[in-house]
Amino acid sequence: MDKSGAPIADAKVYLTLAAPGQTNAVVHAGQDGAFTFSGEPLKCELTVSVPGYKNAVKTIDAGAGHEFNFGNIVMEVGEVSMVDPVFADDPGAGHEFNLGNNVMQIGDVSMVDPVFAGTVPFGSAVAVEGLGGTRVTLSVSDLSKLPRRTIKATDHGAPVKFEGVLLKHLLAEVDQPTGEKFQSTAASYYVVVEGKDGYCATFAWAELDPTITDKSVYLVTKRDGKPLPDKDGPFQLVVPDEKRAARWVRQVTTVRIQDAN
Repeated sequence: MDKSGAPIADAKVYLTLAAPGQTNAVVHAGQDGAFTFSGEPLKCELTVSVPGYKNAVKTIDAGAGHEFNFGNIVMEVGEVSMVDPVFADDPGAGHEFNLGNNVMQIGDVSMVDPVFAGTVPFGSAVAVEGLGGTRVTLSVSDLSKLPRRTIKATDHGAPVKFEGVLLKHLLAEVDQPTGEKFQSTAASYYVVVEGKDGYCATFAWAELDPTITDKSVYLVTKRDGKPLPDKDGPFQLVVPDEKRAARWVRQVTTVRIQDAN
């Protein structure tokens, strides 16, 4: 929020994790200024970036298995800076940690966002979340390393050619409800694909499991040989064999496996 208490929508919030093997993340605050990270961040650095305000940076050592409320972050007007004060509060494990208020000031806007090692800017990567908290973040470059497909489809009555990857290849990067352990329960799982605007499409796991069906669902990055336009990309979900494009999702941000139970 700003100093008057008004929420700052669409602020970029970076979470840089200190623990090895964990994936950094970045989200946008909603219209109410709220943001949420899932998982167990343990040691991490939180940075809030808003054009026209000073960056707010905090470092915490949260400990595993606990929920943390970052509290109200009040932004101060000023120049965007990479050298804002870093707060190294260390509450230790087993405690709730509130980052408190951070006031930011309006000022000159930098055209270069802060760069954090391993952090992918919002919108340039898709998060894939599986069972047991497994999670990967895949960029367009990462997708280019997966088996590529050319997909012929019809969009609003016009023929179009997409390029992308099968959704099942993305899901293979995380833990899935497959194997003997899930033989009797796999049908209770489903996959949610969410776009930047909040639009979601849902698929029963049985629609995507290659041991059950040959249905093809794609995450595409190109249209007629060119990168997707901004209104659709950089990632779009395409289901070419369905009569209506009701489950085509633009600007895909998250693919998540969930249990109906």
